[in-house]
Amino acid sequence: MGNQDGYLSIVTDEQIESFKKWSVKEILEWLHETNRLVNTFQTEEEKSRKFIFKGAKYGIYTPLYKTKNKQP
Repeated sequence: MGNQDGYLSIVTDEQIESFKKWSVKEILEWLHETNRLVNTFQTEEEKSRKFIFKGAKYGIYTPLYKTKNKQP
């Protein structure tokens, strides 16, 4: 089964139960590594979309993630 418009991922009930047992440290490490992997394959245009703005309704835009920062 495929998805021509994006990605398809199937997660089993067993995998979900396993993920529920992860510690906070394991979750944060997984998020960090996943972000590094995604960042490796994104174009500069895609990276520029990763801004989250606080206070947008007041005209105050503060990017929480800057694409120009190099990751270790």
